[in-house]
Amino acid sequence: MGKVTDNLHLIDGISYSNVFLVIGKDLTLIDTGMPKNDKKILEYISNLGFSTNNLKKIIITHYHPDHIGSLFEVWSKTNATIYVHENDADYILGRKKIPFPKGFMGLFYRLLSPFMKLKFVNEVKKINEGDVIENLKVIHTPGHTGGHICLYNPREKILFSADMFKVEKGKIVPISKSFVEDEDELKKSLHKISKLNFNIICPGHGEVVKSGGKMLLEDFL
Repeated sequence: MGKVTDNLHLIDGISYSNVFLVIGKDLTLIDTGMPKNDKKILEYISNLGFSTNNLKKIIITHYHPDHIGSLFEVWSKTNATIYVHENDADYILGRKKIPFPKGFMGLFYRLLSPFMKLKFVNEVKKINEGDVIENLKVIHTPGHTGGHICLYNPREKILFSADMFKVEKGKIVPISKSFVEDEDELKKSLHKISKLNFNIICPGHGEVVKSGGKMLLEDFL
């Protein structure tokens, strides 16, 4: 997709999950996708006319491998500061083992895990509800994981919803229950973000919603 707004890009060529680049005083990356996406991410930055040294911040919405898969490589090549909610930090630092999904998907991931070796970083900056990073307000939205966050830009009315839901064919659809740690917490978090005033939705999976995002979420709920 590329450009979403003048200051926001959905990085092209990354399959399965979305990686966003926010252009401000410096560059901020939101998530890093599956493993082996580091070259695509850094090439995209270069093609916009920036140096990789301009990438100063990486915000991780939660610890799942499809969001931290290329974190170590991007971090080691840029020395960017990594921001993650305190509840998910130990998974990204390799101090806690990332749990497998529930049910059949758990079996699938167990079979896949030997081929998807993650490297872990050794330094993160822990964040929590209400913190602001480059005009992005941290909204703690547990349920998918204990430290799952959304990011909210009130000035541009943009919600980065991470894995609260997916967007397919212009509709919000739920994330598979296999990947939900606590369904009750997820419901509370969905109602929490529905109270925000946003127009654009940038989800962790699926399509970007360029207008009418709040109404779309209210209809879903």
